[in-house]
Amino acid sequence: MITPNRTRFVITKDHLKLLKRLNVHNASGRAQIDFYRPYGNSDFVRDIAEILKWKINKDGEISAVVTKKALKIDKELATALQICLQFGRFKTGEFTSDTYGTWFKK
Repeated sequence: MITPNRTRFVITKDHLKLLKRLNVHNASGRAQIDFYRPYGNSDFVRDIAEILKWKINKDGEISAVVTKKALKIDKELATALQICLQFGRFKTGEFTSDTYGTWFKK
């Protein structure tokens, strides 16, 4: 049971696949994810679909459903990365956070 003021998050294999592919560089002495090419190319929705082996139409178009899924998982990556960094490991699992943003393994 999730208590009030707790957030639940599940790190999946898909999160980990994308985290491995993030394009990180040194910007003015600080590690930073490339805002324009987070997975290597500027079409990050296509990159996500290709990395996760999601269906791309025969004509190369990406459906609205795949686009929506890609945008959702891309938004979740900040949380997944924060949890992985806090625990010092990149593994799947279920986590909850307190009101201060500290994550706990469930």
